[in-house]
Amino acid sequence: MDEVMSWLPVLLIGFLIGVFSLRKSTSSESTASCSAPSSSEPTCLTKLSEDVTRLSERAEDPDTEMELAKVLVKRGNAFADAERLEAANQDYDRALEIYRSFAHSDPKRDVADSIAGVLNNRALLLCSANRLGESLRDFDESVTIYRSLLHGNADREGSQHLGMVLHNRGLTYVRQRRFPEAIRDFDEAAGMRQGLLEALPTPQVQYDLAMTQNCRAAAKMELGRFEECLPDYDNAIRLLESLRDSVLENHVLSSLAGCLSNRGNALRAIGHQERAERDLTRSQEISRKRPQ
Repeated sequence: MDEVMSWLPVLLIGFLIGVFSLRKSTSSESTASCSAPSSSEPTCLTKLSEDVTRLSERAEDPDTEMELAKVLVKRGNAFADAERLEAANQDYDRALEIYRSFAHSDPKRDVADSIAGVLNNRALLLCSANRLGESLRDFDESVTIYRSLLHGNADREGSQHLGMVLHNRGLTYVRQRRFPEAIRDFDEAAGMRQGLLEALPTPQVQYDLAMTQNCRAAAKMELGRFEECLPDYDNAIRLLESLRDSVLENHVLSSLAGCLSNRGNALRAIGHQERAERDLTRSQEISRKRPQ
């Protein structure tokens, strides 16, 4: 049992790092993709920086200032993808300052969703820098905003955003070893994602639900609740198995190997050695075969 307990934090942190690249908010801004040449500055970052300079020169116009905030978020996402965390943080800070200014001076502009999305992105960034207290403050505010937006208006997009932030906050609680709080967030995120899957059965929603179930199960393992975590692993593995030929296949194979390894360790902890070895062997086989 000691082996299982000491191994789990490594796995959970691995899933958290995966979230940084996959689950930044795109509620009002499309995330820039910076898989660019081996130059000193990725091409998309160069273009975004030119846009920031151009818009900053005439930002006294409200519409231009709003556009500037959107571009700052795109560039912040691109900086984060390039692991330039301080530069990303500065862009998120500046975008938030603009959005908050509009929230006070021009209430007719609906910027609450944008504020909540940028807070989620900055929280992920702070978590990656191990500034967990600051990260949780941003997640808390983002959750509060999304809850208020959903109140009496349960749209799919809002549910997807709130589920994402709850999942991300749960992973940050894991980093703090606050497992009961993490499980509460995973419970709510899983419920929202299950509802979304029934209404909108897409590969991404299915994958998101599997990840929340896996993380909730792993948090329960940390509390010694081995029998209780098995249904979550079973469901997560079933969902991932059905996604093996989807557009998410590379992510799916890595996650499936992790889920099988997790379940194998849970089974080993309660004495089911034969089943545990089957899961652990399958996990190793998938890890060896998947594209790097």
